[in-house]
Amino acid sequence: MGDFYEQFGQRVRTARLDLGLNQEELGHRVGLERSSISNVEKGRQRVQLHMLLEFATALNVPPVQLLPETTAASDPLRRVPVDTRPFVQHVLKTARARSRA
Repeated sequence: MGDFYEQFGQRVRTARLDLGLNQEELGHRVGLERSSISNVEKGRQRVQLHMLLEFATALNVPPVQLLPETTAASDPLRRVPVDTRPFVQHVLKTARARSRA
């Protein structure tokens, strides 16, 4: 799962740099301190699911652009409790729909 957060952080950093923002500016946009942005970008800080939309909005990118690519053999929800998966799948589906709109 650590690899997921490292890839997510790399994608956040790339999008931030593409916009010409520093970590403090992005932190202000999403409601986090600069140190938290640094930790997110390094994959050391896990991000709650709703923050995916905050980051995507602040970075002006579709939410799916920040998500690491998965292979068919990999189940990105394998560690999500079974009773929580429908909610997580719904949020991801909504994020994808928003990114296409």
